[in-house]
Amino acid sequence: MLHLFPLLWGLGFITHPVAVDGKSLFTDKKCNKCHTIESQGIAVLPKANADEEEDEGSEPKDLSHVGSDHDVAQIKQWLQRTLEKDGKKHKKKFVGSDEELDAIAQWLVSLK
Repeated sequence: MLHLFPLLWGLGFITHPVAVDGKSLFTDKKCNKCHTIESQGIAVLPKANADEEEDEGSEPKDLSHVGSDHDVAQIKQWLQRTLEKDGKKHKKKFVGSDEELDAIAQWLVSLK
C-alpha cells in the first residue's frame, strides 16, 4: 500500500484543461482595437500613435447586442473571413486556435 502513495500523490498534480474565457480572449486578441462592448465595460483601445490611418467609418462598432442578431456559426465564419455582410468581410482574419475562436463566438452570442 505504501508503494501506491507516491503514485496517488502524483495524480494530484495532473491538471485539467482550463476553460477558455471568451471575454478575456476578446481583449487579449485586441478585438477592442476596432470594437467596443459597452455592456461589458470594454472600451476601444487608444490609437498607438497619431500617424495611424483613420479607417472609413472609424467609429468603433459596439457589439453589446451582437448575439441578438447572429449565431455562433455566423460569428465564426465572419471572423474567419468566409462570410460577407453587405458585400464586405471582417477586416482581419482571426488568428488563434479553434478552441479560442469557439470561445469568443460563444461569448459574443451570449451578448443580447
